[in-house]
Amino acid sequence: MSGKKANIEKLAGMILTLFHSLAQLEAQEKALLESAIEATGDRELTALDLSLAECGIIAQIQCNEELNTTGLAQNTGMTKGGVSKLTARMAAKKLLSPVRLPDNQKEVRYKLTPLGEELAALYAQLKRREEKRLAKLFSGYGNKRVAAGLEMAGDLMNFVNRGGKDGRSKNEKR
Repeated sequence: MSGKKANIEKLAGMILTLFHSLAQLEAQEKALLESAIEATGDRELTALDLSLAECGIIAQIQCNEELNTTGLAQNTGMTKGGVSKLTARMAAKKLLSPVRLPDNQKEVRYKLTPLGEELAALYAQLKRREEKRLAKLFSGYGNKRVAAGLEMAGDLMNFVNRGGKDGRSKNEKR
């Protein structure tokens, strides 16, 4: 087996191990979120059973209230049906409210409620802390290595969002 082929197989194995470890990281992130919510002392927030997917949608809406269900689905990697179910659940929890456009009653956008704004700020703070931790890990990398990492991370995100299909033609090389 050639050195490149062996390295590619080793990389694929490491990435699969990383994918399997993500569930553990997700549980840790959920625990951090729950701890941060409890620390606020806000009984209304503490009483909510929040998922990380709901927090992801909250973060997207906070960044852009012009997003409709389709836009939220595209930005989060969820299906439109999944986003619809979550936004309905989040509206019932008083985190957001659906807004129908006057000129197009079929299109729904979402506005964060004050409780949703509070959660968005808390979640953004947690995400910034985690991003700083990861940035510290990569701070010693040179520009070429960072660029290669960005390309690889983008390819992996596309791969996951396409359900395990790379989306490239057989003749396309990188």
